[in-house]
Amino acid sequence: MKKVAIVLVLGAFLIVSCDKREQESQISNVSFTPCQQTKATKSELPGSVNVEFTNKGVQITHNNFEVTCDFTTVDVTHTFVNGVLKISQQCSPNEAKCICYTDLSYTINGLLQNEVNVIFINGVQVYCHNDNRNDNPNDPQNQWIVVENSTFGDNSIHCIVYDGNKFIAGGRSGRIASSVDGIKWTNVPNNAFRSTDAISCIACGNNAYVAGSTAINFDEDGYPYISPGRLACSTNSGNSWTAAAGTDYFFQTIAFGNNTFVAGGMDGFAVRSTDNGATWNANQVGVHFHCIEYGDNTFLAGSWSGTMIRSTDNGKTWTSIKNEIFNQNTIRGIAFGNKTFIAVGSLGEIFRSTDKGVTWTAITNTLLSRTDIKGISYVGNSFVAWSSWDTQIIRSTDNGVTWTAMPDYFIYMAGPNQLNDLEDIAFGANTFVAVGQSGNIAYLKINE
Repeated sequence: MKKVAIVLVLGAFLIVSCDKREQESQISNVSFTPCQQTKATKSELPGSVNVEFTNKGVQITHNNFEVTCDFTTVDVTHTFVNGVLKISQQCSPNEAKCICYTDLSYTINGLLQNEVNVIFINGVQVYCHNDNRNDNPNDPQNQWIVVENSTFGDNSIHCIVYDGNKFIAGGRSGRIASSVDGIKWTNVPNNAFRSTDAISCIACGNNAYVAGSTAINFDEDGYPYISPGRLACSTNSGNSWTAAAGTDYFFQTIAFGNNTFVAGGMDGFAVRSTDNGATWNANQVGVHFHCIEYGDNTFLAGSWSGTMIRSTDNGKTWTSIKNEIFNQNTIRGIAFGNKTFIAVGSLGEIFRSTDKGVTWTAITNTLLSRTDIKGISYVGNSFVAWSSWDTQIIRSTDNGVTWTAMPDYFIYMAGPNQLNDLEDIAFGANTFVAVGQSGNIAYLKINE
């Protein structure tokens, strides 16, 4: 069996140990008003929440909290783990069929502002540590909102795709989940991947999905190493999956174009399928595939040290693209849209091609200079690129010529004092959806 030791970081996978310590804190000064009708003033819409940090802790004021008419008290409980504060507010009794509203306030002692990243009340996000201001989903400004339950648990999510009807995401422990709106997610069980598989890539086309993985195992001393993963395909909207025979390789990337799926990884092989993933043919290319993209009858793949290869026969043969402009960048991602290829590199550089990847120009002033750019996608009629460790996102609406920071481009994707790697972004139903490590998903609704 092929076996490769992991040293710190390998490809898209990061082996980390997270502090799961639950911080103790107490609730005090709980007060609420008698049963009342909804206030009509615009500043006090039903269910409006104000979050304020004081020297004692975090003070919550929830105007017009919905209760039943027979309530006599409100029970408030909470948990605080890895910077995520989850609060439960329940009225008691809770038996009457009629409803009314109360203005509720309380303080959770012992929590500092720099410790709290996200606050949920009864499953709804009401705060995110985003430029030190409230993140209300009802705020007219666009805000990134963290999904409360991605169904991935603590497993990192490495990839996401949108097929026009639903989002499909994949990650560690062979996990796959689907969502129609990017907000509510459903786990896809029995998906043909093993618990050791880290699903690193998903592509869709011809009403089919294909996902690829690399397996992560541990030796007798507890040290991680990787071994060949597999491909699996679905022809029923991602509801069930079948493992593809003869695909025992280290997969990191996959793309679809011209009725052909092409996948590759770190062992120098490219595999291709022209029957929606039922059968595959492999050929030795000799290049570590970090990323692959299809556009304008051309497949492009990126690798180490500025290496890029190109195929115009649906992945059967490949030729090297000689261009010193790539310098020593590891080509982290390639995207195609509107007759333009955009490639991003590990040295914070962005490159642009309008002739099917034959020639390239470097783009300056990308806002992510000297930053390890992790990936890029063409989503929502825009190119969107993101950095690796500081979770910044930039967007271009003119085919990669100029770039601007997206609204609230800092997305919380981790626990306290730890920034998780943002792995992938997809767009659908007027929503950007970002996935990252520790099982985090965030979404951004836009009005375009």
